[in-house]
Amino acid sequence: MSTDPNPLPSPSLEPPLPLPPPTRVPAENPPWTLWDVFSIALLAFGSGQIFGLVGAYLAVKKFHVPLAGLERNPKLAIPAEFLGYLVTLAFMIAVLRSRGLPFWRTIRLRWTGQFFRYVIYGFLLAFAVGFASELLPIPKQLPIDKYFTDTLGAWMLAIFGVTVAPLMEELFFRGFLYPALARPLGIGWSIAITSFAFALVHSSQLASAWAPLLLLFGVGLVLTMLRVRTGSVLPGLFVHSAYNLTLFIQMFFATDHFHNFDKLGG
Repeated sequence: MSTDPNPLPSPSLEPPLPLPPPTRVPAENPPWTLWDVFSIALLAFGSGQIFGLVGAYLAVKKFHVPLAGLERNPKLAIPAEFLGYLVTLAFMIAVLRSRGLPFWRTIRLRWTGQFFRYVIYGFLLAFAVGFASELLPIPKQLPIDKYFTDTLGAWMLAIFGVTVAPLMEELFFRGFLYPALARPLGIGWSIAITSFAFALVHSSQLASAWAPLLLLFGVGLVLTMLRVRTGSVLPGLFVHSAYNLTLFIQMFFATDHFHNFDKLGG
């Protein structure tokens, strides 16, 4: 048997090139700053106060509504807060448009599917918080209970609390605040601070009592971790709305269909 006088050299395996050393990639890199977030928060607070004062003036001067208890009248508070949210949303959009960016995509309010799963999560979260509240010293009466004085006001609070309020809170806390914190601080601290701020903004409604604020901090943790896990604000919005809806459904039946508010805190 003859052999090839010029055999081809066998291919040699080259050693792989060394990988570059890993670099720390920031958890988030939003096109806005913490100063932008502070400006949004300041505008939201200020516009709500201004619309509330204008509404109170009109109620007293034009419609002769008694001033006593007016600050906790949902027929005044809800329209004022709604108008304040409209101004805030317009400013949020302007912050991103000034940088040539589309609002909804940049803020990561994107569809991730599994709508019903997140709604169920919201129901379960509400029941878990309700169970935990039985083990903690929750005050029998809270300032937020004073907003529930009549059927129309209760329905206004319920509709607003399931639709507009969760949307704006998720846009601010999980849309703007968390990414701005995550860039310099990383994920862990940003989740904690965002959740703490979320609870703190509701402190006046809860008499600054530590037990309900602790529960709300836990809710904030769940919502913020959803934002981290999914990369979208929308799942947290679904959970938040379903959570609030569950609370209002419970209140609806506990108050004889929003007719007997003496049972609140009883």
